[in-house]
Amino acid sequence: MERGRDSAFPGRPWRSVRRFDLRYSARILAEADRGGRRPRPQRIVRRVDVYAWGRYNASHGGIGVAASLAERRERARLRAGVVLMRALVNAGGLDVAAAESVDVPAARHRRNELYQA
Repeated sequence: MERGRDSAFPGRPWRSVRRFDLRYSARILAEADRGGRRPRPQRIVRRVDVYAWGRYNASHGGIGVAASLAERRERARLRAGVVLMRALVNAGGLDVAAAESVDVPAARHRRNELYQA
């Protein structure tokens, strides 16, 4: 990844990881088929720079804790809205037909917090 003045990730990464993989390309498979031999996989090196502290130090479980807290917070927000709506309907301050037309936004799932980490 090129890093310059306009980079979204300023500073040095917490960790840089290189991953080695073996892949068969269509060309290699076709050549091996024509030659009547086994295909030899191509070695691919992938490099990933880790800039987020939570991703670097994932062994302490901080990402999961943050995701659980965010999910709990969103469920509490949703519950408070539904409880308020029910209280208004039961008190007679809101028509039942009008209450059914109110859009209650769904709670955001914990994967959003995991993605943001």
